[in-house]
Amino acid sequence: MLARAGTAGPATTNDVAANQTAAAWQPQTDGIQHRITRLTPSSLAAVLFVKPLSGGRDLLLVGLNDAMQLVGYRVGLASESCQQIFAKPPSVVALGMAPGGEALYGVGPAGIERISLTDGSSTPIPFEAQLDYDPRGEMAWLFQHCWQLTKLKFYQPDMHGRDWEAIGNDYRRYLPGLQQWEDFCDLMGEMAGELNASHMGCSWLHQPTLADDTAALGLYLNSEYPGPGVKVQEILVGGPCDLASKPIAPGSIITELDGVPVRHNEHLSTLLNRKAGTPVELAVAAQPGATPARVVVTPIGAEAEKELAVDRWMAHRRALTDKLSGGRLGYLYLSEMNQENYQRAVDYTFGEGRDKDGLVIDIRYNGGGNLHDQLATLFTGEVTADFHARDGYHASRIPKDRWGKPSILLANASSYSDGSIFPHIYQRLKIGPIVGARVPGTGTAVWWMELLNGSLKYGIPQLGAKDRETGWYENSEIVPDVPAYNAPDDVAAGRDPQLEAAVQRLLDDLPPAGRKE
Repeated sequence: MLARAGTAGPATTNDVAANQTAAAWQPQTDGIQHRITRLTPSSLAAVLFVKPLSGGRDLLLVGLNDAMQLVGYRVGLASESCQQIFAKPPSVVALGMAPGGEALYGVGPAGIERISLTDGSSTPIPFEAQLDYDPRGEMAWLFQHCWQLTKLKFYQPDMHGRDWEAIGNDYRRYLPGLQQWEDFCDLMGEMAGELNASHMGCSWLHQPTLADDTAALGLYLNSEYPGPGVKVQEILVGGPCDLASKPIAPGSIITELDGVPVRHNEHLSTLLNRKAGTPVELAVAAQPGATPARVVVTPIGAEAEKELAVDRWMAHRRALTDKLSGGRLGYLYLSEMNQENYQRAVDYTFGEGRDKDGLVIDIRYNGGGNLHDQLATLFTGEVTADFHARDGYHASRIPKDRWGKPSILLANASSYSDGSIFPHIYQRLKIGPIVGARVPGTGTAVWWMELLNGSLKYGIPQLGAKDRETGWYENSEIVPDVPAYNAPDDVAAGRDPQLEAAVQRLLDDLPPAGRKE
């Protein structure tokens, strides 16, 4: 006998027919693109939890909004309505629904929390648990976990020809002697290194609460100045000391920071510890012995200063390229293969560099990312036509959104990951010559696992780039067409023989100035 849900009576003929119709129902996909309706008012940065409500007619949607708040919505699938139930700081990391659908239960650093789906109110639930902690057992488990995942997910099943079983047994015997997690990470990194693959290793990311965090002023200091105080050699454009009134200039002496006398360069670093984002007062003298002026600046973090240093490096080389080529060549530097660098490439290529005869593309010290497709498309434009006005004015080329003039690629041994994939493609497609040092093949895509609540990081290359003619990119060195090297003395003196060689080669390949081919 068939029974209607929620009743004890026998099923009718209509009930049976309805059940058979429901079982045979199939979604109508033809023209579905014309029957799409947006139910939520805005997109979420991340969706964390989705669950049907009210017999499937409503949907509970929990996620993070752009302000990184934990928000919950009741979405009416039939009524096309969207009601916000709650918005709160993200205090939980795992969510589950009560059996009756009246509340959510979340687990976070503060414990267990109940979130009402009626009014969004939160109630902490007292909870206490004891844990028998076995650090050596935890190390042994994590060792086996990472070893096993490497065996199952490494991009080549032959493990680069290495006996992974024997390697695991060899390194496992050192586990009883480990005392610190840093030692464990060193052990795992050494084991991963046996496979001779890029994007592998193990790192301990946990920083003690009181760890040093030296802030920066965006200054290059004279290393030979004996003190007292520090002597400014150069100011990074856009840094904390790059002020409109120029109270700090090359040659200035910084004698105090927040009233404390500065003895020498290293002492200034000590005084800047944990000062990022906090205004400080500097005593600045125009020259040794002069009366100092008081200047308030806000130090920045090391990563922010690094970005300013990259901008400085790029500006110097763009100026050098312009000087060496007589203004004929443009210069583009890509520090990483990411969206910001792609926007920089497009902005420069079709902006300031639009009318250059050729382009130097520099990916030395590129840390990688995923941009090779876009760059290969950008720099392989074959110009077939132009737009002209009646007076002969040249408005644009066709195609206008791809570089259709000669280019040259500058790379070195620190062009890593996608920074090594792009030169392989650049050479394979014969876009232009490559100048610089040999580039190690590091063409894999990695899965970085963060374990122990984000304190430990372990990587496994799961995908490998493989040329259909020449084979794997990994460990396949890219040999430049024009070998060139920067010696330490060149770097110390501010010279760049690699860039000079790239400019000269590209000029040699161009028709003489004033003549177009």
